[in-house]
Amino acid sequence: MNEVFYNECKNILMPLEEKGWYFLKSQENEIVMRKQFEELEEIKINPHGESIEFTLLMQNSSFSFYKRMKNDEQSIDFFKNYITSILYV
Repeated sequence: MNEVFYNECKNILMPLEEKGWYFLKSQENEIVMRKQFEELEEIKINPHGESIEFTLLMQNSSFSFYKRMKNDEQSIDFFKNYITSILYV
């Protein structure tokens, strides 16, 4: 994951800290964020070849889903919309 993309993802995640989330791992090759006291509520971002793999929790569920996208503006837009949906629920 390049540094610009890494910083954008980390900045998108920052508002979740106000909702009880914390960074479990924050390195250029992986970002993991977890909700405090909720082991299953976790967001992961990993580089996977030419793509970025998102592991995101499904709302109102204990399941997660995987989404693999190219490392481009479309994946940033997708991720912003996803995080916004968590913040305003």
